[in-house]
Amino acid sequence: MKKKLITEKANKNIGSLCLFLKNIKNVEYLNEINSNVPVEILGRKLSEKIYYYVNNINELQLCICGEHKSFLGFKNGYRPSCGNKKCYSKIRKETCMSKYGVDNPKKS
Repeated sequence: MKKKLITEKANKNIGSLCLFLKNIKNVEYLNEINSNVPVEILGRKLSEKIYYYVNNINELQLCICGEHKSFLGFKNGYRPSCGNKKCYSKIRKETCMSKYGVDNPKKS
């Protein structure tokens, strides 16, 4: 029942859900979320915890370098990389190789 309520509120308005969860009267909902997300994510933003909970993500969202991926927001999720220039360019080159067969589309 708690999961359904949290999911419905998150899909309607994530801001109001965060305020709802921060209210001391609703601490059992916050405890439900905290108990169902990876321990490493507990120190992150509340909207990120809700994203893990609502989307049933049990593993950390990590970049190829091992850092956390950049969290854009509840509706958009994560970037493909942590935001580091080296990681971003490596992912971009891999994408170009798979799409065009070269590491830069101008080479085709």
